[in-house]
Amino acid sequence: MHKEENIFNYVLYVGPENDHGGIGAVLTIYKKKIHRFNFIPTYPSNPTSVQTFKFKALVLIFFCRRLLGITQVLALDKNIKIVHIHSASKGSFIRKALICFVAKAFRKKVILHMHGGGFILFYENYQALRPLIKAALKLSDRVVCLTEQWKQYYKEELKLNNTVVIPNPIECDDISNVSDATSKSQKKDTAQGIKLLFLGKICDEKGIFKLIEFLKENPYFSNNQIKLTIAGNGEVDRLKKVLADAKINNNIRFIGWVTDKTKHMEICNCDLYILPSLFEGLPISILEAMACGKPVIATNVGGIPSVVQNKYNGWLFDPKCFSGLDTVFKEIFDDTSILELYGANSRLEALRFSPDIVVNQLSLMYRTLLDK
Repeated sequence: MHKEENIFNYVLYVGPENDHGGIGAVLTIYKKKIHRFNFIPTYPSNPTSVQTFKFKALVLIFFCRRLLGITQVLALDKNIKIVHIHSASKGSFIRKALICFVAKAFRKKVILHMHGGGFILFYENYQALRPLIKAALKLSDRVVCLTEQWKQYYKEELKLNNTVVIPNPIECDDISNVSDATSKSQKKDTAQGIKLLFLGKICDEKGIFKLIEFLKENPYFSNNQIKLTIAGNGEVDRLKKVLADAKINNNIRFIGWVTDKTKHMEICNCDLYILPSLFEGLPISILEAMACGKPVIATNVGGIPSVVQNKYNGWLFDPKCFSGLDTVFKEIFDDTSILELYGANSRLEALRFSPDIVVNQLSLMYRTLLDK
């Protein structure tokens, strides 16, 4: 068996380059916590998230070059025994499936780490790709799922017996450095109103446009008791056009994409984090909000119910029924002290996603594979 302190020397990581999303955040934490982080990006950075023809051409060229680089590493670097591939769905999965096949051709152990909540629709809607999808998943030595719910899906729908659950990590210690700001925001007089925060891609799949439509008809919002801050990239022009409506512009603030300290301060300055997605994996943004001691309002999709427990550290609602938020906001304004209680519970829940715990889980998985 390989010594634990050297186990990461045998692993090659594959994923997006400086991705403005969940996979990128996970890989950034891995890089900080893993002493030797062997990484080859296969998808170029795209700060705007807009898929233009020029960018799609860049993606193809970038991937072909990096696939050649991966092939060279696997052929020449005898230390590499495991290829840990981070994938989403659609084009991401197709690219990563090719890497999976190349790695297996070199007789390497392959880990396919599934992110994002779009896989179910991807699998259902692209029937012609099902043989490729199944082949890549079954050929992998391990398929990493973010939650038990996702593991159950892969086991029941695709009959996989090679799955393991490893959650996304979140740096609670770093975020705790702004705990003073968090405490102040929790204890503010919410009779003056509550501040919601949304972080993520600006698109229909994230539910942000439906949320805006709901708020326009909500009496608390109309009475200036709810304010929403939106941070992200994607369909920015469409969002700005919607916000130009005079009835909502004063109570909704769009600040673009935020990172690091700015993002942490926005989380600390809000009263609630809200993510009304149509589907999800295990959102990093929810874990970040929980680590800051914030209650969460989110949809009951994907792996979200594994971290947001209804009426314990937040509220869950059906993405097909935004009217369910009426009850949530009534409960909050009837007793605003509940925000502090739910926020404290969020902080406790976030501790189980610490990077050290996740890295230990990775180490155990790698050693198990290499011992076979």
